[in-house]
Amino acid sequence: MAENDSERRKLGLKMFEEVYGGVVPVPPEEYRGAFFWQTIDQLFSETWSRPNMSIRDRRLVALGAVAALGETDMFEIQIRAAIKKGELTKAQVEDLMLFLPAYISYPRTSKILAITQKIFAEMEQSAKP
Repeated sequence: MAENDSERRKLGLKMFEEVYGGVVPVPPEEYRGAFFWQTIDQLFSETWSRPNMSIRDRRLVALGAVAALGETDMFEIQIRAAIKKGELTKAQVEDLMLFLPAYISYPRTSKILAITQKIFAEMEQSAKP
């Protein structure tokens, strides 16, 4: 790997951690195969790190895209990271749930609404003494 590639990989790992904020940990070395490194080298070092949109902006696009595709697992990862990192408030997530049905359907939105309700219930429970 050239020094240039090494810097790209460092940037990709940094962006991965910044985007997910610990919601998705970097896997142990034995699980870092070609797919993981391609994701780091391309998606995170080249796409998520571009200067013209914030991480929050990209996250909103990603949330809409995965919601439209019905990818509930990825939606949960992205919404957890957005909430954990303070990119979206509870009120903003509620507005998102009211906005999405017009574009992705009520049935798909009801599936992701259940995910957001579960996350907020978990947060309320963990906040109790």
